[in-house]
Amino acid sequence: MTVVTTRAGTLPVDEFVEDLVSTMRSLKRPKPSRLMVGIFTGKAPVEAVARYTLEQYAYSRFAVNCIAAAIARMLERDNFLMLSENFSREAGFYQTGNHVEILVNFGEALGLTREQIESHTPLPETLGAMYTLAYFCNRSAAEAVASFSIATEARGEILSENKDGTVTIPPFSEVFKRNYGLSDDAVAFWKLHEEIEGDDAEQGFKMIRAYADSAYNQHLIRQAVVHTSLTFDAMWYSWDRFLDE
Repeated sequence: MTVVTTRAGTLPVDEFVEDLVSTMRSLKRPKPSRLMVGIFTGKAPVEAVARYTLEQYAYSRFAVNCIAAAIARMLERDNFLMLSENFSREAGFYQTGNHVEILVNFGEALGLTREQIESHTPLPETLGAMYTLAYFCNRSAAEAVASFSIATEARGEILSENKDGTVTIPPFSEVFKRNYGLSDDAVAFWKLHEEIEGDDAEQGFKMIRAYADSAYNQHLIRQAVVHTSLTFDAMWYSWDRFLDE
């Protein structure tokens, strides 16, 4: 496992942001999740994908409340508006339907019932990722943006890039349609995020610049990114067990 060290002194903002991205990449595990490989190849059974969806729903539903908590801590008008826009989409008030409800549709297409989805108790690793996000979103605006907008929202885009900056991983929505015969309506949750998460990630890096103005704040931001990344990965890889059950 990579050991992350804190650099002394206040870095110029551009250098700090680059260091933050490098830190996230250094934490990336050398091998991909077995479940994700199974989904992308179509070899993961539908039952495993359904189990994954139950965990994803629990995390996603919880995250919406965390975003609201983060917005309540924002004094900077521009950042308040940017994160409010993100929240409004997630909650279904702006541009899109309620993302959590759309994820329920995906689960139902896999054979789950709404009652199963909504009453599911998440795995300990999923709970750990949920409560890490909640912890930072309820501390300060800087840590909230670092934990949610950078370590969570921007995570996929940062970690999926090759050395030349290109991304060769096919969209999740197309993978589910091709490998599991799902309709456009069924995969709408993934399609929505493919269309907007790049913008949300870009806004995250804009927001973080307002807070990275001292060594202390940079320390808080880096800590939030590292802790969130570690628990998010622990959650993601814990779902591999569904292939063995």
